[in-house]
Amino acid sequence: PITGYIIQVRKVNTRRWVVWHSSYTVSTTTIVVTGLIEGDAYEFRVLAQNSVGVGIASKRSMAVVCRTKVEGDAPQVLVAPEDCICAPGENARFFTRFSGYPACTAKWFFDGMELSESLKYSMSGDSTNFWLECFSTMDSMQGEYVCKVDNGVGQASTSARLIHEFAPRLTRKIDD
Repeated sequence: PITGYIIQVRKVNTRRWVVWHSSYTVSTTTIVVTGLIEGDAYEFRVLAQNSVGVGIASKRSMAVVCRTKVEGDAPQVLVAPEDCICAPGENARFFTRFSGYPACTAKWFFDGMELSESLKYSMSGDSTNFWLECFSTMDSMQGEYVCKVDNGVGQASTSARLIHEFAPRLTRKIDD
């Protein structure tokens, strides 16, 4: 049977694996690793051991950025944005509200790309209310807009669509 685990750690983009805590062997399947530098990214791997010896290392973990644990409440959507239907050339505005403590920060996305302030877009908000305004909308701006918030405790997201609607027009002459 397995008698313990050895945790190895390395900073991302380095080659050298280091035993995390050489003075004892971990006997549980979960552990909080201490002594890391906040803001740095790390990878981990585990070696199991028994009375015969130490096994081969596991595959490395995905990179993990070291952050101080934040206490509070993860964000939740309180008001989802509504789809905005407008004519081409008109402005569109989205509004959403989240709960959460500590305060949330928001990012808006379109087609998977993060939006930034520009002649096309303006973003504003406080810790719970967030707006996105789309100026002089064009056909290429139609689609799904996603607001993602984070407060260090958790993340949440919500979305709405920008849809162009055209005024009706006759395509053939009606006889009198």
